[in-house]
Amino acid sequence: MESSSNLEEAKKEILHALYDDLNISKALGIFWQNVKQINSHLPNATEKEKKAYAWFLQDTDKVFGLLPQNFNFEDKIPDNVIQLAEERKKAREEKNYHKADELRSKIENLGYKILDKPNGYEIQKK
Repeated sequence: MESSSNLEEAKKEILHALYDDLNISKALGIFWQNVKQINSHLPNATEKEKKAYAWFLQDTDKVFGLLPQNFNFEDKIPDNVIQLAEERKKAREEKNYHKADELRSKIENLGYKILDKPNGYEIQKK
């Protein structure tokens, strides 16, 4: 998808549009076109690509101010949430559903949701 050099080029195009009589429409068009490409590629992106995408979004957001101020580019799940999820998985394997439900509640109280999958689980930020 987008290499770092392509993202750098997109950033230059955005700035060029802004220098061209403050052509916000063109600049936002370039921005959203790249966001769509990033979103379509994100599930298969390498860590290096993800960092480049985060850089692009953070850098261009300095101009547009579109992202919420508390937006976090870190998608790392905290260790304590992972530990609770593992305990929940074990409780489910032991058919201790009451304990599994309690652990799910603890995970949700920490701001995450857990989705059961055929081969385990997936943790997502709420």
